[in-house]
Amino acid sequence: MKIKKLFTDFRIILWLIVIVMAIVAINPKFSNRGIVITSINASSPLNDVLVPGDEIYKINDDLASTSLLERRYSGEVRLKTSKGVLFYQLNNSTLGITGVQAERSNLHFGLDIRGGIRAIIEPENATEEMVQSIITTMQTRINVYGLKESLFRPIWSEGKAYIQIEIAGGTKEELMKLLEHQGKFEAYIPLKIKDGKIEFNNKKIDVSVDINKTFEADGITFRRVNDSYVEALVYTGKDIQMVYLDPQHSWFRPTENGYSWGFQVLISNDGAERFKKITMNIPVRTGIGTEKYLEEPIKLYLDGKLTEKLSIGAGLKGQLYTTPAITGGAKTKNEGMEEKRRLQSILRSGSLPTKIKVVQMDEISPRLGARFLSSAMFAGLAAILTVSLIVFIRYRKPRMVIPMILVSLSEVVIILGASVLIGWTIDLAAIAGVVAAVGTGVDSQIMILDESIMGKKQEWSLKERLKRAFFMIFGAAGTTIGAMFPLLVLGFGMLRGFAITTMIGVLTGVLITRPAFGRIVEYLLE
Repeated sequence: MKIKKLFTDFRIILWLIVIVMAIVAINPKFSNRGIVITSINASSPLNDVLVPGDEIYKINDDLASTSLLERRYSGEVRLKTSKGVLFYQLNNSTLGITGVQAERSNLHFGLDIRGGIRAIIEPENATEEMVQSIITTMQTRINVYGLKESLFRPIWSEGKAYIQIEIAGGTKEELMKLLEHQGKFEAYIPLKIKDGKIEFNNKKIDVSVDINKTFEADGITFRRVNDSYVEALVYTGKDIQMVYLDPQHSWFRPTENGYSWGFQVLISNDGAERFKKITMNIPVRTGIGTEKYLEEPIKLYLDGKLTEKLSIGAGLKGQLYTTPAITGGAKTKNEGMEEKRRLQSILRSGSLPTKIKVVQMDEISPRLGARFLSSAMFAGLAAILTVSLIVFIRYRKPRMVIPMILVSLSEVVIILGASVLIGWTIDLAAIAGVVAAVGTGVDSQIMILDESIMGKKQEWSLKERLKRAFFMIFGAAGTTIGAMFPLLVLGFGMLRGFAITTMIGVLTGVLITRPAFGRIVEYLLE
């Protein structure tokens, strides 16, 4: 009956409910799911068969791992993948792919554990407001591209602004392609010069400027490119109000020579009005078959570099056109998908307010983080067992040791579950916070045991001795939270993760696990 009374106590019930909720939040997966592909080289034999996001379960008869991806193979290689079993012949070469270990839980691990890229960029003549604008723009670019595990941190040194970017699971090539473009988008339509004039919007305008000079007419900016043509600025990045990503407005198709892709964008009314004026007097030509187009294309420029020429359908002549399509092509599927995602991310994020320079870029191997994580788990378990052994030697009560181990392990589970619920990333600092929280938890449990067992020599009841222990525990918890609060508010880099996990651990202890442990001790000593 006593054991039934123990499990009907609200402190024990709350403790067990929170443990179950934490396990559900973590959602551990005990089977090895293999490797998730993050990028594929153009020369890889897997190109056009697998794409980033596909999984490799086995390489030959071995479970797939990041170390096996770096190995050189000769002869036939058998891959068990999410798209079936594949066979390839290799001649002392790697598979030409990079990947990360498939997630085994809902825990979000940081760059130093999962592996990835760390870069430091220097904006040109940046102010504090400009730095925040750059961070917002780069976050949008990276998220649209698909590299969502990213962290941005502004750094000021000797009056200069720097931005540290960390991407878990990415590659140097992917990050460089997103960073090297300022993202200044412009679209021009050429107009032919006849007798020193251009014709648009049913008007004729004199062209008297030199080559490479600009002029304005009827609210439109023109630039003279040579003796025969000027180019009219029809769209800028500010005119792009939306970049469509859904299948109805975005496509990717195989062709005879490779792959074609495209996506539509929503243009502002001002941009549509410029398109109407500029195309009003452009002649129509006949294309392949019965299709008709305007004689002049629309040219797309990114950071001043021509990226695409698109034909304009004759039906759009002089029309308010708000949903033009950006199209392109590539020889391989991966190249096409990557280029499409890159353009979508840059157009959707907008242009950076200033030019940037990549000062440093490092690649962190996921093997180091995995090794550290395993070492930390073994070290933590060894510490708990060592403390339990010392407690057993001191009190000579084996039945007190087992609850101490269970409560300490439950604190780790609850802290990790809380990190999933609040969306916090587990990095080295966070692991240090978990260790610190469990350490304070063990201290508190020893206080409870010491007051409960050794306090018998004094004329106090068991409940009074537990009250004394909890008074000291709450005082120590308040001191710890007070010490961590400035780190949490001011956000001193990685110390913020340490502060958050430590505070979660301390609050978990004083509100959930310490009362439960106190009730268990009370039950065992009754």
